[in-house]
Amino acid sequence: MSEALGDLSTVKTYSACTPSIECIDAWSLPQLIYDTVTKTFGLECRHCVTSGATDNVRRLLHGNAVDRAHAFQMRHELSWQRIVRNPLFVNGRFSGLALQGHAKLSRLDSLRGDVAKAGVPCCLLGSLVQIEEGTVFLEDAYAVIKLDFSRTQTFGGFFAEGMVVVAEGSMSPNSDVFIVDALGHPPFEPRDAAFRAIGGRHLDVFWNNSSDRDTSCDAPWLVIANCHLDSPATLPRLRSLLSGLALPLCEHYLSSTNDADDNMSKRPVIVFIGDFTSSASALVGAQSVSSSCQFRFGELGAVLCAPELDIGMESVASLTDFVFIPGLNDPVAGSSALPRARLLQQAIQPLLDRIKSKADGGNPTFTTCPARFRYGRGEEIIFHRDDILRKIRQLSRNMAGCTISNRTDDPSYHLAKTLLDQCHLAPFAPAPSPKHWNYDHALRLYPPPSILCLSDDTAPAFITHYQDVKVFNPGNFASDGSFVLFKPNTGELELSKVP
Repeated sequence: MSEALGDLSTVKTYSACTPSIECIDAWSLPQLIYDTVTKTFGLECRHCVTSGATDNVRRLLHGNAVDRAHAFQMRHELSWQRIVRNPLFVNGRFSGLALQGHAKLSRLDSLRGDVAKAGVPCCLLGSLVQIEEGTVFLEDAYAVIKLDFSRTQTFGGFFAEGMVVVAEGSMSPNSDVFIVDALGHPPFEPRDAAFRAIGGRHLDVFWNNSSDRDTSCDAPWLVIANCHLDSPATLPRLRSLLSGLALPLCEHYLSSTNDADDNMSKRPVIVFIGDFTSSASALVGAQSVSSSCQFRFGELGAVLCAPELDIGMESVASLTDFVFIPGLNDPVAGSSALPRARLLQQAIQPLLDRIKSKADGGNPTFTTCPARFRYGRGEEIIFHRDDILRKIRQLSRNMAGCTISNRTDDPSYHLAKTLLDQCHLAPFAPAPSPKHWNYDHALRLYPPPSILCLSDDTAPAFITHYQDVKVFNPGNFASDGSFVLFKPNTGELELSKVP
């Protein structure tokens, strides 16, 4: 019995490697750790990163309280190391805020003696928490202190419970309260600088880190999100997209070379991101969901393998790599906590059968959420599906006693800034987005990716830039036909619509 229960708590890796794509799912991603004794960075479980889709990783899925504490401790430690290396901090002093003098970066347990005197400025790093209702505290691994936001200035982004922040201010003269003059996120560290800081590209999670590969002929990717298969408009739009764009792409790259290996290396990629059913369909019973999903994915397979998409002896299904990433309401193997597991095998089996018969045994890639892909010369793109903007705004409003004004003139930019500065896809309190604490590192964004796809049904379709990272939301395909064309040879993103 104990062995059977243990098998339910372990996960299998579903990383995939084809001539066109290289993918690492959340289960096989090694954890970047910082050793406080040797003062060095390293990758934990490096042997787990493989390109085989059948390798198993026997690691407990459900963590305990110690695992949760370790996840927060590592987030704090990585943030601390990133901050003290930033040019804004000179000799441990923060000079980025418009205050008189400079405040030394300190941990919370240093608020004693002269530092604890009223009016002495200091700069603290910690997480925003609400230990008491109506009061916000700053917490780290060493201490906790009450905060006063009555005169706080902020510098862009959203602020919510659970986020790691940098607070500059001084102690109150009448109580043990820290008066915050300026509040900001940890400063962003570019991708190249991050790799130099942690020890080099050999700590990249992808083994194949070739920087001299010819990328001039890499085929485009189509990114389609919220592909509700139960929506009457979805499949007709998908047929138009496949016949109007995917088919010409396959014909072009098929005719551009006569070498089979080169042909395989130039296959277009179509990324399908959930939800694959509407929220209303997800409210029915589990048995009905399974039967309905089988039927819907069977219909999708019929569209992808339609005879009108044939090119001689080939077809779009045999010349394209398909990737499927689950959404919030999709049937997955396990709970819907983050990272979210791949789509349930029983639900997708009709789709697999149709593609295998058409593509001569070819397999689409079913991966986790989030998932990481390598493209170009050592570049990385991360795909994630969650309604982050809605959750982060709700938590920002629920910061009781906090008078911080969250700027909303460009919510897409502030969302991108918040996640990339926090270096995490779910930096807020776990209540709206439960997490598998043993795999919290799969949600980290450090070193930052080259491109970040945030499929968010509560945000409009957008393409924005923050520092050197491109962030985009492909929109809702079922609602208005939005999708994104990604060109990996140039890194260009193009937001389009199917009428």
